[in-house]
Amino acid sequence: MNENLHVLMLVDGLAQGGAERTAANLGNELAAKGCRITILTMHPASDAEYPIESRIDRINLNLHSSSSGIVNAIWANFRRYRVIRAQLRKHNGDIVLSFHTTNNVLTVLASKRNASRLVLSERCHPPHAEASSYWHALRKYLYRYADSVVVLSSESKRWIENCTGATRVDVIPNMVPWPIQTFPGAKNPADVVKQNQKVLLAVGRLVVQKGYPLLIAAFKQASAVHPDWSLYIVGAGDQLALQKLIDENELTALVKLVGAVGNVSDWYDVADIYVLSSVSEGFPNSLAEAMAAGNAVVSFDCDTGPRDMIDHGVNGLLADANSADSMAEKLMQLMESEELRFKLAKESVKIRETYSRQKIVALWLDLFADLTRKPR
Repeated sequence: MNENLHVLMLVDGLAQGGAERTAANLGNELAAKGCRITILTMHPASDAEYPIESRIDRINLNLHSSSSGIVNAIWANFRRYRVIRAQLRKHNGDIVLSFHTTNNVLTVLASKRNASRLVLSERCHPPHAEASSYWHALRKYLYRYADSVVVLSSESKRWIENCTGATRVDVIPNMVPWPIQTFPGAKNPADVVKQNQKVLLAVGRLVVQKGYPLLIAAFKQASAVHPDWSLYIVGAGDQLALQKLIDENELTALVKLVGAVGNVSDWYDVADIYVLSSVSEGFPNSLAEAMAAGNAVVSFDCDTGPRDMIDHGVNGLLADANSADSMAEKLMQLMESEELRFKLAKESVKIRETYSRQKIVALWLDLFADLTRKPR
């Protein structure tokens, strides 16, 4: 069946993002299974992209633009709708798989009277999706026309079922490819990490969602008791505001903003503790990677993802969501006990099997097979 299955994927781009990485990884794995894969992207190709197999057809729709004013926004989205509709008709995939709320809404509209099975994928907890109230309202009405809505957690499944008219919702988490992929832009930890300092590592874009101010507040408490620890934050983004906060808290010597790196696996290797301070997630890829790399981990118990991965006290620790005090307590608990860190790390690596590429790809293929064998 795989050899005849054509999957048409629609995603913003293939660089710097969870949905983008999922699209690239899934496309590669499906192509390896014999599927024909076409990826439509809004953004043009860039140097910082997740790699895709040469057998995958990648088509840039050149539809990414910022619109000023309601008239321009309406026109830009109408143009996106027309181009997407033309591409769906031209390529006629067995499965159309769309990523992100905005793309999902446009794809539902564009796929009307199309014979393809339509699968919409939400890559964060749906109420936290980065979209205006207009797109959220359209989602509540239009998701009923999809053959399946794929989400990352049972909590997201319940939300979609309760807040949209979707008739089928499937939970398929992200895969955690092992070994962890490397990309251009490597930074050697030995050039940055201080000698005789233990390493607390955070990985993620410098955006509000990642909760770095809370992490700075928690680390300030923990480092006052354990000054032999330093915090390294790896991730792309504007560093000015966060660096100002670090300086104001007199943590300049202990907290370093590393920037984006292509060799994140090397940073997991030098970490003594990995910390996730997000205020919201869908499926925290960096947490899963850190666990797969054998790190002792601590995370806020935010919606959604961490509590699905971490069995508190067994393979990691969960701090109360959005509580710097709770996070500081959990950090100090790990900082004080090398034995506990070793115990948690020994269990955390089992996540490699839980979210292996083989298991996750099998879930996608089972979904596609079920949809395509059912009559319209």
